[in-house]
Amino acid sequence: PIGNEKGEIIAFGGRIIDKDSSPQKYLNSPDTPLFHKSRNLYGLHLARNSIRNQDMAIIVEGYMDVISCHQHGITNAVAPLGTAFTPEQGRLLMRSTYQIGISFDGDAAGIKATMRCLDILSDLGATARVIQIPDQAYPDEFLKKYGKEAFLQLIEDSQELVMYKIARYMETTNTDSIRGKMKVVEQLLPDLRKMQSFRFGSTNYKNIGLKEAASRLKNAFYTICDSLNIELQEIQGMVIGVSGCDTESDYAVYQSIVKHMGLDLKKVYICNDSEFVFLSVADKPGICVISGTGSIAVGFDKEGKTYRCGGWGRPLSDLGSGYWIGEQMLKKWIKYCDGQEAYNEIYQTLEEFYHFEKAEELPYYIAAMSQRDITAAAHLVCDGADRGNSLCGQVVAEAAEETADLAVAVYERIHLEKQEKIHVVISGSIFKGDFYRRTFQGIFREKTGHGNIEYIPLNQSPAQAGIRLARDIFHAN
Repeated sequence: PIGNEKGEIIAFGGRIIDKDSSPQKYLNSPDTPLFHKSRNLYGLHLARNSIRNQDMAIIVEGYMDVISCHQHGITNAVAPLGTAFTPEQGRLLMRSTYQIGISFDGDAAGIKATMRCLDILSDLGATARVIQIPDQAYPDEFLKKYGKEAFLQLIEDSQELVMYKIARYMETTNTDSIRGKMKVVEQLLPDLRKMQSFRFGSTNYKNIGLKEAASRLKNAFYTICDSLNIELQEIQGMVIGVSGCDTESDYAVYQSIVKHMGLDLKKVYICNDSEFVFLSVADKPGICVISGTGSIAVGFDKEGKTYRCGGWGRPLSDLGSGYWIGEQMLKKWIKYCDGQEAYNEIYQTLEEFYHFEKAEELPYYIAAMSQRDITAAAHLVCDGADRGNSLCGQVVAEAAEETADLAVAVYERIHLEKQEKIHVVISGSIFKGDFYRRTFQGIFREKTGHGNIEYIPLNQSPAQAGIRLARDIFHAN
């Protein structure tokens, strides 16, 4: 039996025993108004509490793998319903966790399915890892032979998205030469547009302390070098873009960290993360505006001086950001629940996204949400604005104006003539919304009166932007 998230039986599925009788491994009920293979996951109603308690889900390939996992105490395991993993299934899982492990077959088809699953989860904003089972065994086989503790060790040893992809590329490339290593990097570049790259957490020493910031930077650097077999003497140049690197004393702190990492300061360019984004695609003078979970605008004048507005964190700053958009809409939703606001279809969309079980308890669910949960609503609101939903359009327009005001503030401090060309680099997930982007541009143009503006969207990952910036700086020198 296949159940929905509430445990109600909505279909049936089975494993083909005679492999020669059918090319399919699994057989399911046909799609019905209640059952869609691409929108459900096997075992989710049994695994959901464990997924939330452990803050991690494990995706395995088949029904027997899920059953065996649960029998052996791995109760956060689920499986697609005999089809390729879909974005809808990813969103379903991400209502309970953003940490997801993948344990598919180790053959060529399984590797292909794993790569596809990684890309889908990365695009959705999840943190995905690959759990690799020796000898291309199934989880069912491995658990029956070695038990729970051995499988938990495989989870502990699992690889993050980038590390897994690098390993796959290196299997088919000779990395003994610099040319071979460059080939691996070139193979990886197209994927960097969709990846979250290596994740080591914040390196802002003002937030996490000097010792922890130094440890994370060192760990990040040597992990990347080890993964690509790069020796220190082979590095021609390196760019480090760091949040919190705002003043001369901040630069001195990060220079000290880099020096203690054993690196040559002549081969390292250190900058603020917003400068990192701007310089990778544009020339000074100009403005970099970032709107994602938070929001910030940074201006660069002709002399290279930097001016900043926003980005100081919620609730007093980060106006117009993804968190701000989510918060404003959820406030309106609570007012609707209290009878203060009229109904809008976006509330139904949000209810389905968050999978609230009892409508009368919505205010309690909303009040207990984390920052991540609140920010997750932003893309739904932006999508609604793009489709013409008036309430979504109202919230998004207000957000765009808040962000435009940040940009106007730094524009006035870089002192440009009206006829001079100015680059405005826009970055962050919220700028992907067409309505938000167009509204921001219109307000900025109107409030500045500047006619010669070139908007440059950052359509590449930060890692890819950093590689380009490093090439520009160190090849030029």
